[in-house]
Amino acid sequence: MFLVLEKFEKKVSEDFLAYLLKEYEISKEVPSITRVYSEEKLISEKRNEVESKKSKLYHSEILAIEDAKNSLKTKLLTNSILLTTLEPCIQCSGAIILSQIPRVIYFAEQTRFLGISSLSVEMIYRNNFFPKISFYEDEKISNLIKEFFKNKRNIKETI
Repeated sequence: MFLVLEKFEKKVSEDFLAYLLKEYEISKEVPSITRVYSEEKLISEKRNEVESKKSKLYHSEILAIEDAKNSLKTKLLTNSILLTTLEPCIQCSGAIILSQIPRVIYFAEQTRFLGISSLSVEMIYRNNFFPKISFYEDEKISNLIKEFFKNKRNIKETI
C-alpha cells in the first residue's frame, strides 16, 4: 500500500505543478492552490480568495479543507492527502491538524512567517495527531512566488 501511495503522490504532484504554472498567469491572488484527495480521488480544489474577499481567513487550504469535509459529509479527513503551493501558515496548520489530515505536501517554503514546519512537536502532540509533512522543492514554483511578491511590491511603490 505504501509504495502505491508514494507513486500516486508523485503523479498528483506532477499534475499539480503543471496546473499551477498554467493558472498563475490569470490569478490576481497569491498563487496558492490547494487540493484535497481522499482514497486517490480529487475531492476539493481551491485557490486563495484573500484579495477578492478582503479577508485573511480565505486561504486556499482552509477553503479546500472545508469543501472536502462538506463533500464527504465528515468532520475529519483521516484518509486524505493535502497538496498546496505554499507551506501552510499557522492558521492553516491548525485546520490541518484539527481535521486530522495525515499527509501534507507543499512546494514552496514560508520565508516571512511561521509555517507548519515550525510547529513544535509538543504543540502537535497535544492534539494527539502528527501529519506526515513533505516539502518538494520546485525551483519554478519558488521563482513564481518570488516574482508574484516582487511585482506586488513594485505596484505598491508606483502608487
